[in-house]
Amino acid sequence: MVRSTVKPTEIKIIRVRDDIAKGTFYVQYAFRFGIREKTIETVDATGTAVQSKVYEYEEYIAEMELPLALKSVLSDTLIGLYKQIVPKLMENLNYASVGIPPEIKVE
Repeated sequence: MVRSTVKPTEIKIIRVRDDIAKGTFYVQYAFRFGIREKTIETVDATGTAVQSKVYEYEEYIAEMELPLALKSVLSDTLIGLYKQIVPKLMENLNYASVGIPPEIKVE
């Protein structure tokens, strides 16, 4: 879970690197999903309760290599991937949240 005071975009380009010799480029990106706004209460130095708005979300970071000719359509490519991958990530997140007991007794 990631927290931010600024509302995040769903897709963030972290890094792009061209490989002219191979005719490809590498892109590292983050898919942010499950974004929800939350109000938290903190106490400042004077002891006064202060309410702040934060955004909580999950983040999936990956990297891929593509031909340089596709660099101009990277946004559309990532949007398509986002729409395909995020529902599966949400499903996996639900599976991951299932608790497992530390001990199991067999009678």
